[in-house]
Amino acid sequence: MSDEALREDRDGVAIVTLNRPKKLNAINNAMKAVIFGALDDLRERRDLRALLIRARGRFFTAGIDVSDTSLADSDEDDDRTGSEVRRDYRRDLHIFLDEMEAIEKPIVMAIHAPCLGVGVEMAGAVDFRLASESARFGLPEIDLGVIAGSGGVSRFTRLCGVGWSKWLNVAGEQIDARTAQMAGFVQAVYSDETFEDEVWAFCQRLVSRPPEVQAAAKLAVELCKDLDRTQGRHVERLALHDGGQHRVGGQGDESREIEEVVAWSRDEVHRRIHLSGDRAHSSLNSFSNDERIGGSRRRAARAAARHHDQLGQLRNRRDRDGRPHPG
Repeated sequence: MSDEALREDRDGVAIVTLNRPKKLNAINNAMKAVIFGALDDLRERRDLRALLIRARGRFFTAGIDVSDTSLADSDEDDDRTGSEVRRDYRRDLHIFLDEMEAIEKPIVMAIHAPCLGVGVEMAGAVDFRLASESARFGLPEIDLGVIAGSGGVSRFTRLCGVGWSKWLNVAGEQIDARTAQMAGFVQAVYSDETFEDEVWAFCQRLVSRPPEVQAAAKLAVELCKDLDRTQGRHVERLALHDGGQHRVGGQGDESREIEEVVAWSRDEVHRRIHLSGDRAHSSLNSFSNDERIGGSRRRAARAAARHHDQLGQLRNRRDRDGRPHPG
């Protein structure tokens, strides 16, 4: 494991600390591998309930380390240009960030200082962004003649709206922590002096919640963002109780309908969230033919399958050539 990104597990929280202060925590392949590994462990291990990503030094991260020729796991005789290496790196990064959104356990970023480029893109994929007063955010890619193509445009626009996205992506401006909170990018801002304590207290509250209900809540939010208001309300009708037990209210037809939604969410969406792209669509087609499944649930399942097409592509690539992957 690289000492440029440190890993520890404490009280149910997997912690990754970016530790390359002399290079402003510019993300290289070794650091990326540590984050990938922590994400894999979070997904598979029951004792890990959340992932915390933090950093040391005067920058959270200055973005991608464009001098790292191993960014795309290239061979020694690779004759690609620098732009092609960065393109291939970002192709894998897309899928990694999609997996961050899809995993059912919460992910927290504790941003204590300037966070630029890929740092903003990664922040857009996690569940909770906590910032200190000294944090600021920017997407300097435009000054390099490119756009922030791994979520800096798409996720930031979804989270903060067109106006703020243009402020960073088109004007190349930066925003401080309080402005980021006002824009909806950051959920909480703490003083520099109390920041680490506040972040850890939040993580401890997070892992104290019922895990099954927490997982269902994250899935419901991810589904609702791709649905209209009416279909979103169907997802909201999920009813879960402590310890994964379902408590269904109402009587008669409505009660049975809620039970169907609960069963669908637990058995079908949960399963599809981990399917490869091809299997997701194949399974979805047969699922859609079941007369018992309403149109709203079919549309929600399609949204889940679309969301994870790229995960299947990465898994297929892993099976083909044996390269490391995040899924």
